[in-house]
Amino acid sequence: TRSTMSEGGVGGPAVVVVVSGKRKCGKDFCCDIISTRLGADVCEIVRLSGPLKKQYAEDHGLDYDRLLGASDYKEKYREDMIRWGEAKREADPGFFARLATKARTSVHRQICIGLAFFTCTVSLRL
Repeated sequence: TRSTMSEGGVGGPAVVVVVSGKRKCGKDFCCDIISTRLGADVCEIVRLSGPLKKQYAEDHGLDYDRLLGASDYKEKYREDMIRWGEAKREADPGFFARLATKARTSVHRQICIGLAFFTCTVSLRL
């Protein structure tokens, strides 16, 4: 029999794909293509930047919704947010992964695509 893990149940998804790259390199575009091809019933995109920005906004008393958009507001805090995020990851490497996992909308999907913002060291062909 299959385990809960392999069925994408409470134990987590059977497959986790992390897509990373520099700003504006097409991560969202690639993840949307993968998700569309696999189908929303088995695949979910989890964006790591959302939970990161939410925690940063809570820690600094800022407007989370404004940090999500492409705005001067976000740009004003970008460098500090990067430093803050690096310090959090240095102290606890799994901190943001745990936040993103909590942000999942369904524990029943078999595939979870984690969208990160780190420099990509491996290229994938779609």
